[in-house]
Amino acid sequence: MFVSDLLDQVASGVAGLLAEDWDGYGEGALSDHLSAMAEQLERMHAAVLGCATAWDGHKGWAFDGAASAPGWLVANCSMPRPDAVRLVRTARHLRGNERTAKALATGDIKVEHAQTIARVAQGREELARRHEDTLVHAASRVNPDDFVKVARRWAELADDQLSKAKGRHNWERRHLHVSPIMGGGRIDGFVDPEATAIIAAALDALMPPDPKDGIEAPRTLSQRRADALVEMCQRSLGGSAPSSRARSNVDIVIDSDTATGKTPTDLLHTRCDIGGVGVGGGAASCRRRRSSASCATPQPVTPSSGVPWPEISRTRRRKCSTSGGARVNRARRSGGRCSYATSTVSTPAAAHP
Repeated sequence: MFVSDLLDQVASGVAGLLAEDWDGYGEGALSDHLSAMAEQLERMHAAVLGCATAWDGHKGWAFDGAASAPGWLVANCSMPRPDAVRLVRTARHLRGNERTAKALATGDIKVEHAQTIARVAQGREELARRHEDTLVHAASRVNPDDFVKVARRWAELADDQLSKAKGRHNWERRHLHVSPIMGGGRIDGFVDPEATAIIAAALDALMPPDPKDGIEAPRTLSQRRADALVEMCQRSLGGSAPSSRARSNVDIVIDSDTATGKTPTDLLHTRCDIGGVGVGGGAASCRRRRSSASCATPQPVTPSSGVPWPEISRTRRRKCSTSGGARVNRARRSGGRCSYATSTVSTPAAAHP
């Protein structure tokens, strides 16, 4: 008999059950019928898992151009995404663990047992295969709700064993997924406890709690941490915020004798000019002549955008201090106008003839 014929019989049987007038039965008969239908529904779920195991193994979802198996189930079976993810995860576990698949097919364990085993085996696949008989035996002896506690305890013992056998277990499990979805994006991952504390402390320091009496309602902790993460990324990319990381380049101009390592014959014509330009605001320069050990700041530089920066300083030769030094002027944009802060960057002492 073909599978299509069997499905036709199932559909016919379900249609008959839906048309049944259950109010005509007594309490005892209704209990018996309900128990029998629940058992058959469980068996049907097991059959669906068996089919899904083979379907995913052959990548049947890719045949229709779907990006993933859960995505295909959501689009073609009107299945909620959490249920689709659970189905695929369990099917993939069954494909690699024949003992579990056989126990499910024969009814020794239920679908909920198999789903729980697949969930705790994630990230612990090797130990789960070694302990497969133990897990299946435990599942066959307790109901699905109690087995959740058993499986959780097994996962704790497995993690402890993995940590002792391999100190880098948690480190190797680290990951971060950033997945674009319709209307936004989803972020999830795993890091070790030390990294978790560092990340939480950094995010909370960047976005402290909002005042309770402000114009807008205070953000939740999750919202503040999401905003802090975006702010960190903007700073890392060198955004326009005052606290963003500066993007800069350095230009060096030296005479040919110095560049080739020759001893200068005329110290008045030796030069070593260093100019730095900060993209988004800021310029730094130091010009040194060996003969006089003097510094000069050139005229303001015009960036590639064609918009000149405000004048930072006039071309004016001034005597360097005995320790040598280059004055750095950084321009930062804040609130639509430029403000300048001056700091000193130490350089090696000038060599006086």
